[in-house]
Amino acid sequence: FLTLNDPTGAIPPGILPSVIGPTNDYEFAFQSRWTIYDWGERRSRLMATLAEQSAACREAERTRQEIILGVSISFYNLIANRELNQVAIKNLERAQKHHQLTMEKHAVGAAPLADVYRAQVEVAEGKQELVKVESLVRISKVNLNSSMGLPPNIPIEIEASMEQPTSPHSIDLEAAQKRAVSHRPEIQRLKNYLCSLKYRVREAQSECGPKLSAQAGYGKRDSDWTPSNDEWRFGVAMEIPIFTGYAITHNIRRSKAEFCQAKARYDRLYLDVQQEVWTSYSRLLEAYETIQTSIAQVQDAKESMRLTEERYKAGAGIISDLLDAQTALTKSEATHVDALWNYQSAQTVFVWTQGLLYPQ
Repeated sequence: FLTLNDPTGAIPPGILPSVIGPTNDYEFAFQSRWTIYDWGERRSRLMATLAEQSAACREAERTRQEIILGVSISFYNLIANRELNQVAIKNLERAQKHHQLTMEKHAVGAAPLADVYRAQVEVAEGKQELVKVESLVRISKVNLNSSMGLPPNIPIEIEASMEQPTSPHSIDLEAAQKRAVSHRPEIQRLKNYLCSLKYRVREAQSECGPKLSAQAGYGKRDSDWTPSNDEWRFGVAMEIPIFTGYAITHNIRRSKAEFCQAKARYDRLYLDVQQEVWTSYSRLLEAYETIQTSIAQVQDAKESMRLTEERYKAGAGIISDLLDAQTALTKSEATHVDALWNYQSAQTVFVWTQGLLYPQ
């Protein structure tokens, strides 16, 4: 070390160090930085995040509508199977009635033993059909519990009331498709996602521009362990990317490719939604027409059943005609029940395809 002395006294004390050589340097400081301009990077990132948040909300809405749709379809299936159970009970009662009739006629010699056996087979088939339908009712209850998020063993009781089916011919299909495009949460989610990707492209492009920031700092610095000399810093800094190994270019191209891919998915979904509206409308129309035809079919089958039964009692008919009429009546009643509740399900699906299915 070299000690400096000023024998003349011309230099004020404390200006020059008394020692020249290695010294300790202690410093602590607080620094702040405020971005003045960043070529739109922060705004693009903010808008992209907000768009992604909206897309997440649309996805939650889509999930909610699918849950409501699942509960509605399970509910109508349970009602339909319960009504079919009543049809099966009536069919079994008719089969037992016809069996008793053949036994009475056989007892007086008016019917062969083959008619009795044929009627017994019909009774057995009616019991088997009733067992199947009762199983469907139990399964439908479990499916309804599952769609509502309940354990399968919880007993439930439902009350159903049906409104008079109205003709779908008055529905404006083109307006329904427009509503679907504007209300379906899947499309709205993809719109928000496209908006997010658009801002991601801008964010990637903003990396090419300069960034201007203001910086300020305060601290203490000295050769002692506890610094005592104040130190202030103020300034403005600008960062300009000159060469980044083509990373910015690749980021921009990747963002644009993701946007084009999402746009293709949006166009595909746009067409799929319109197709779903058209298909659900067609099925609604089919269910309505089936109801109209099944009403007349049930009436004709009942009249045929009555006349055939009277003919058989009078000895003018055979057991095959009686059982065929019974089968036709049961089939027409089952078709009518299916048509009624298929119409309710089809109407629910048609509303869902337009994005209008909400809890009441």
